Amino acid sequence: MLLFAIVLFAQILNPLAQVQGYTTADPINPDRFGLATLDGRFAIRPMQGCDWLAPYEQVYVYPNWQLPPWLGLSGTDSQQPGCVVRVEGRMDATPCFTNDAGTCDVAAELE
Repeated sequence: MLLFAIVLFAQILNPLAQVQGYTTADPINPDRFGLATLDGRFAIRPMQGCDWLAPYEQVYVYPNWQLPPWLGLSGTDSQQPGCVVRVEGRMDATPCFTNDAGTCDVAAELE
């Protein structure tokens, strides 16, 4: 039982554990983006190394890489470097659109 608890705790705190999501445009502030995840949609502001970030980009989110309200993002095609964004709040509880595998898929949002 103790081994199971240690393994579970290590998974929760794994800074390289990634979650798939995608960005959207922010209709009010062009300096921000939306981030669509299975847990809902969040307003994010690029802070460091995010020159490549644009609306409707498929991204990996690294929620355990930084302490809240910071998140690490990277592009899914490994061409974009990692970047740091600041979460400015939850915009909506609506989850991302998903593909047949159940992962967030920006193409499904744009259909």
